[in-house]
Amino acid sequence: MVIDRPRPRGPTLSRAAGPLGGPLLLLSLIATTADARQTGDAVASPTLERVDRSLSLSRPGRGEEGDHRRRWLTWRVEYRLVNAGRAPLVVEPGTVFCTVEGWASNSRAEGHGLPRRADHALSAGDGFESVAMLLDGDEPTDCCEERATLQVWPDHEPAPPEPVPGADCSLPEGPMLVPPGDVLRARLSLEHRHHLHGPVEPLLGEREISLRIGPASFRDAVLLERPAGPDGPIDRLGPIPAERLDPRVYFSPPNSLYLDAALAGFRSFQFRDLKVPRDADMRLRFRYFRSLDSTGGARVELKQYQDVPNAYRMLTESKRVDELVRLGSWTLVEHRFRSDPRATTMQLKFILDCEGDGPAALWVDDVSLEPVDRPGEDP
Repeated sequence: MVIDRPRPRGPTLSRAAGPLGGPLLLLSLIATTADARQTGDAVASPTLERVDRSLSLSRPGRGEEGDHRRRWLTWRVEYRLVNAGRAPLVVEPGTVFCTVEGWASNSRAEGHGLPRRADHALSAGDGFESVAMLLDGDEPTDCCEERATLQVWPDHEPAPPEPVPGADCSLPEGPMLVPPGDVLRARLSLEHRHHLHGPVEPLLGEREISLRIGPASFRDAVLLERPAGPDGPIDRLGPIPAERLDPRVYFSPPNSLYLDAALAGFRSFQFRDLKVPRDADMRLRFRYFRSLDSTGGARVELKQYQDVPNAYRMLTESKRVDELVRLGSWTLVEHRFRSDPRATTMQLKFILDCEGDGPAALWVDDVSLEPVDRPGEDP
């Protein structure tokens, strides 16, 4: 049996209908060739695909312009992006553009319960920096800004230092070349610039990030949620000068803080002001020893202050004074309390109260004043 199948016939110029069939078919073939060339060019162009992403919340060790009150909590979003195209990617400052769009809020920070727009556009013309105003007011404590910065560098080169609050973040001059298969790194930083709240409360919410470098582009959505906590306590009690340390008497080796009414300048000791989180669980803890022949009294004072650019005032209702009355043995003192919602700093001071030159001596050891994340659990 023979099965006769019709043979397919391709289009020919002679079979085109009408007098314009030949020219139209020729134009169609030219257009098809051009589309194929464009498709090939698109495949060959550099493209950016995400390898991985890291998200962290940090507080810089140094504040803006050296001011400890401006150690803003900062979100860091870091990307490793591979050039998945067939052509090298040339990175020049003028070809880099990034946008960040979304809503920012934090119910723990006054004025931030209602989400507000926090949109940024970062380019070379602005030094890859953008500032979004979220709250405006006459007083510094009423104002809130979010500052965004962008850094980009090849993966094989050392990472640039993380930007100091307020510092310039311009890209290096001259082009950077990212061959096919190589990785480009990008770091986006978002600072919460708000007195009282900025050093202790981050801005939360979802952000849409769009990064374009020449012909290549990349998009991502990031949810900034409250983490377990930033990368360390906001501050610690400062060191005690060597001349105020006594190696003869201590609870924990090798020495302790020494107060003596018979020595000039030794009747009291005040730690430097301690930066603290507002409205947070705190713990004061120390041990003291008073000599058996001590006369007069001894006490510890803990004061809370609001330290902002236009004011420095003591919150008198939050002041705490404890008398240290026990003689002849090491005594543990521990207090748990909540910092004032308006406080930015605390001041800890030990004082001897006695008539004349004593005798009166006081040793203090194992002093700590710090936040407690979970009440009842020792940090």
